Amino acid sequence: MSEELSKNIGEANDNKFRIITDLATALTIGSILLFELAWVYWSYYFNVLNIDNSFIDMPFEKYLTTTWYIALIVIFCFVGLIFRIFENNREELELLPVVLMVSLSVASISAQILDDGKIVFWIFFLILLIIIILRYFYDKGKIPIVEIKKKKFLIFFIILVYSLSFFVFMKKGKRNANELLKNYKTDVEITFNNGGHAKGKFISFMNSKYFILIKNKKGKIETVVLNDSEIHHSRFVKE
Repeated sequence: MSEELSKNIGEANDNKFRIITDLATALTIGSILLFELAWVYWSYYFNVLNIDNSFIDMPFEKYLTTTWYIALIVIFCFVGLIFRIFENNREELELLPVVLMVSLSVASISAQILDDGKIVFWIFFLILLIIIILRYFYDKGKIPIVEIKKKKFLIFFIILVYSLSFFVFMKKGKRNANELLKNYKTDVEITFNNGGHAKGKFISFMNSKYFILIKNKKGKIETVVLNDSEIHHSRFVKE
């Protein structure tokens, strides 16, 4: 009796350890993937502002804390499909419902990538129309039930989500940078060591350098890079 009890306790401890290990692994991999996507966001963001990628120098946590909301947008677009995958313990998934939900998820992602609202509307409309037609024939038994292995689909699902996430993060980076240019407004005044002054829109401080948007004499907005050693002091202002 005691041996059996010890065996059960040992198995329970092994299961707990396995769960903790799997969770730690998932969090580690998730953080790495999110970091890579955050790098995509910031590289395209700074590229629009004419800042070379070699200047980008931010701590790991800033990459994650400044872009986590984009990851939530992507997850939200796939939330229905995620529930479909994990709603039961079966090893197989019915192919047609999964394909339809993938289509809806991709359509939702397109709304984050495309700038033309009309194209997004027609994508949603056509997919919904196809879903209604296929669902009708599926319920009537006109379309045979085909199943796929859940493990194989999970691999496809992870690749699909990561690939589409790349485009979402890229587009968000470009869009936010263009918004910054569009809504240019002076918010920082800089005094140099030689007594000179400059005004502009603060972008970032990296590698001991200030990155600032200014308006040149022709009224064109451009990015300037200032070394920290050149600056006596700076202050933020409101126009």
